[in-house]
Amino acid sequence: MNKIVEVNLYKYNPEELAGKMENEWYFFTPRDRKYKHGKRPNRAAGDGYWKATGADKPVRKANGAKVGYKKALVFYRGKPPRGIKTNWIMHEYRVEEHPAPRPRVDNGADDMRVRSTT
Repeated sequence: MNKIVEVNLYKYNPEELAGKMENEWYFFTPRDRKYKHGKRPNRAAGDGYWKATGADKPVRKANGAKVGYKKALVFYRGKPPRGIKTNWIMHEYRVEEHPAPRPRVDNGADDMRVRSTT
């Protein structure tokens, strides 16, 4: 199956998604903010959270142009900072910038999604 699924990853534990998918999965998912006016993403999920590990790695085209970044995340059960590390790993990819500015959609003062400002 060669499909990209749109799902809110942060509503589920990784094993809940694993039962529905094959060995390797690709998702589009909204990134919510941890704080209403902040930029930090909220990575709480199911009964745990995804914790970023290591530095962001650039993703490049064949000609060497940087198109975005890859970040490794590990799933921990429980609440930070005393969560228990699991063997679940997720790679998050994000685009560095958009080629053309997109119009911002205002979904009201309570909208907590992380969006680009370009």
